[in-house]
Amino acid sequence: IATTGLTALQGIDDALTLRAGETIIIHGASGGVGTLAVQFAKLRGARVFATASGIEGVELVREMGADAVVDGKRVVDIDNRARAFAPKGVDTVLALAGGDALGQCLDALRPNGKVAHPNGIEPAPRKRRGITLTRYDAVAGVREFEHLNDAVQAAKLKVPIAERYSLADAHKAHLRLEAGKVLGKIVLTVHGA
Repeated sequence: IATTGLTALQGIDDALTLRAGETIIIHGASGGVGTLAVQFAKLRGARVFATASGIEGVELVREMGADAVVDGKRVVDIDNRARAFAPKGVDTVLALAGGDALGQCLDALRPNGKVAHPNGIEPAPRKRRGITLTRYDAVAGVREFEHLNDAVQAAKLKVPIAERYSLADAHKAHLRLEAGKVLGKIVLTVHGA
């Protein structure tokens, strides 16, 4: 949880300074960072509109607490659906994936809205007039881990488990990851330790 948790929490708290009552689009919410970001945004009292991948991804993100979810790979009017969710425009976007769907998410921002994305999102969102764009890297340190621990406890964080393997079957876990489309974490169990 260290890497994904810090990336999610620092996007919500530090890059976007999300506040209670604000609206956020979490684009790419069915990934490892996204499922945590949804929960941290809800902890902060935000209304969450999310994009996910596929029917299973949409269901997973709903289970994580998003107020509204669309399939970002299939829905062609994300901007219209986001405006129906937040008629004056959403306050913030946490971009955890790139592409055309991200452009639609940005189209739903209110004037002077904020966008944040961790380094490595391709293609990265481009600057637009009237929008604050923040690119960030997760920072690890004692204070950051204490803040993460507090947020994990307060949110009663759920970490979705895709599949469990015994340590002896670790090679099967690697094959599963290589096959792609894993929703949740792969867990290796150690017996007798």
